[in-house]
Amino acid sequence: MWIELLYFDDCPSWATADERLEQVAGTLGLRIERRLITTPEEAEEAGFRGSPTILIDGDDPFAAGEPFGLACRIYQTPDGPAGSPTVEQLTAVIEDRQERLEGSADALVDALRVAGGRLDADQRRTALATYRLLAEGGPVTHRAIAEVTGLAEDTIVGHFTDWPGVFRDANGAIVGFWGLALGPLDPRYALVDHDTGEPVGYAWCAWDTLFLPALLGRTLDITAADGHSGQPITLTAGPDGVRDVTPAATLVSFLAPLEPWGPDILTTFCHEVLFFTDVTAADAWMDDRDRELFALSVQEAFDVGRRWTSERYGDALLPSFANPDV
Repeated sequence: MWIELLYFDDCPSWATADERLEQVAGTLGLRIERRLITTPEEAEEAGFRGSPTILIDGDDPFAAGEPFGLACRIYQTPDGPAGSPTVEQLTAVIEDRQERLEGSADALVDALRVAGGRLDADQRRTALATYRLLAEGGPVTHRAIAEVTGLAEDTIVGHFTDWPGVFRDANGAIVGFWGLALGPLDPRYALVDHDTGEPVGYAWCAWDTLFLPALLGRTLDITAADGHSGQPITLTAGPDGVRDVTPAATLVSFLAPLEPWGPDILTTFCHEVLFFTDVTAADAWMDDRDRELFALSVQEAFDVGRRWTSERYGDALLPSFANPDV
């Protein structure tokens, strides 16, 4: 769970909110991020409804229609209007968020597990090698995968015969595989290695950008756009977390698959899973769809991806893919 305290210096009540958040966070084992807001433009982009503003996974649980801007914020508490929520109010909204996350995440991970199917040990090695070879920037052959994994080429061919979501060039080499592609799709999700600055490829959907770092063993800088307005969205995601999400209130539209993924995964799943700058943009787009969609914060979507990839690939995620003994 990501908790952020937004403030500006002219309103001293943010210090009270900070002290109370620290008390709650210490009890629940959570961490607080703090961000100074200095301009009206920053306020609107960050979802800052006055100082202090408290965001939980990018959402403002105390929002009551206040405008964005550089103002001192007033909260309704059991003791009357105040410059900060009480410890009890903060505890209640954070614990409620935790409970909702645990219940909904369990059901969603179960649905994704069924949609993706199970992989045996050789299939895991094949899939991870394909991802990581593809991220080097060129088409991937069965022979290259066999050389990396130490598996027979016939075994590799058998895996890909059974798998949907594999795209090839005119020579039969793989150019797109389970969320990662050499060329851009629409919408475009560009991936760049955070440490080297080298391009890694393109994701198929917003959620792919959040679980691919664990599969590739890299931290990625991601450039995307709001699925409704086209407004730029950027973030950095690694195997262990996500950061620098801009705008901070960015959400991911999502749906729980009702059946195993097939050859039409791009249209039946990926085209429904997009980034949006805020809840208003997400709701406006989802209301026009025929599917049962819902919105997750970037952190929630990352956590679902981390659980799914951990269960799907197990210990195969830990060693280097270059070791044929994995």
